[in-house]
Amino acid sequence: LLCAQVFPDGGLRDKPGKGRDYYHTCYALSGLSASQHPDCTAPATVSGSPANLLPRTHPAFNCRPEKVSRMLDHFSGLPDL
Repeated sequence: LLCAQVFPDGGLRDKPGKGRDYYHTCYALSGLSASQHPDCTAPATVSGSPANLLPRTHPAFNCRPEKVSRMLDHFSGLPDL
């Protein structure tokens, strides 16, 4: 996947022949992270070099789980509208 997608100066694309952009880079990396971390209790799965391992992302919010915890703590402490 990465060999076919990565540009020398960064970014991922939708398909061959298309340019790279932030949207496709974000969802491609999120999908790769989800495939490496399919289960919260199982060890991560990575092909090739261990340097290919991405951090775990929250599937609903698409950010690191510790950031989701901080966000939920913050908003749960706000008064009801």
